[in-house]
Amino acid sequence: MRFEVFGESMLPTFVANDYLLVFKSRSVKCGDYVVFCDPRDGDRRLLKKVNRVRHGEIFVEGLNKKQSTDSRIFGWVNKDLIVGKVFMRYYPLFGRGKFWFW
Repeated sequence: MRFEVFGESMLPTFVANDYLLVFKSRSVKCGDYVVFCDPRDGDRRLLKKVNRVRHGEIFVEGLNKKQSTDSRIFGWVNKDLIVGKVFMRYYPLFGRGKFWFW
């Protein structure tokens, strides 16, 4: 699936208007970037980095802590809410942020 980055919570790695390819997978490990359903609003999708994993749940945080609403606010996220893992940024391919290919 395709995902467009909004906001500043993932700076400097991902920038607003970056476009990412996300592969469906609930098998994640620490360090993975994931898109998941906001546990407070199931219609909203969030992009965060997995910092901790325990049975059936993940703890996610944004890279720009001052601008991020993440597990520090809403707690552990059930793995069933994971949409997928970021595979690559396809636009722009170069020139912004640090992440372009997994």
